[in-house]
Amino acid sequence: MKRRFLTGLATAAMLTSVAVPVTNNMFLSNQAVEASATSDAFLSKVSLQAQKTSKKYGVYASLMLAQAALESGGGTSTLSTQANNFFGMKATGWTGATYSVKTAEQDGNGKTYYIVAPFRKYISYQASFDDYGLKMRTTLDNYGG
Repeated sequence: MKRRFLTGLATAAMLTSVAVPVTNNMFLSNQAVEASATSDAFLSKVSLQAQKTSKKYGVYASLMLAQAALESGGGTSTLSTQANNFFGMKATGWTGATYSVKTAEQDGNGKTYYIVAPFRKYISYQASFDDYGLKMRTTLDNYGG
């Protein structure tokens, strides 16, 4: 189990890394080093929550880490810093606290428009990961996964 988690963590780190030009294929730019450090810091900050949720709901920690990194900009989005919402979970059908933020939507023709929408606000990182794990588990169960 520990080996599977470490493999998943390495996969998540790879998925969340930023590709940048490398000078002479030998030296990384400062931007790449900073992006790598930011990615590592984010993964260190939330990997424990992903592990706990993985055990509770049977959802791969690597999947949650990659999704959280993508949706929250590596934990830097306003939604993640102000509402502990790492997965962009909207508040539809939600009875808990909310946080409203401007978000891009698309109509049936693919045209982008913007609205202010309520999103779920969590009391902790763990609450965000647990809600996502529950959503993934119940979605998989409903589709025979």
